[in-house]
Amino acid sequence: MASTSPRLTKIKLVSEGSTFPYFGIIKKGAVRCYTINEGKETVISLLFEGDYLCDFRSFFSQMPTDFYFETMEETEIDIISYTKLNELKAQKVPELRNLDQHLLLFQSRLFERRLFLLILDNAKARYEKFMSDNSEIMLRVPHY
Repeated sequence: MASTSPRLTKIKLVSEGSTFPYFGIIKKGAVRCYTINEGKETVISLLFEGDYLCDFRSFFSQMPTDFYFETMEETEIDIISYTKLNELKAQKVPELRNLDQHLLLFQSRLFERRLFLLILDNAKARYEKFMSDNSEIMLRVPHY
């Protein structure tokens, strides 16, 4: 896998309307995923060390993404392109044998967790739970 190491904060990695170019794992740093609607930014997710950096729908279907991805601090990411990943899959690299199944299960669990949070808690309760569960993260990200 290739590695990219942005040295500055707020580097735009991917913009809405482009096809997500790579699948990555954040080794160090933080990335925010957001959308802009009527001039207002809405944060979709915050990604940190060990998180996947990918818009799975855009990357695997090679369709434009609906999101922006931007670093929030010095960030290192191990990445692989769509083309290279498919080349390795075609070569039947053993480490990739179960990748699709793993990613599908990962996305399913993530979606289910988000859905339950939206159904079970109101916005204030979700925010308070996030703050409680992620107090160390809150020291790293802006609060706006």
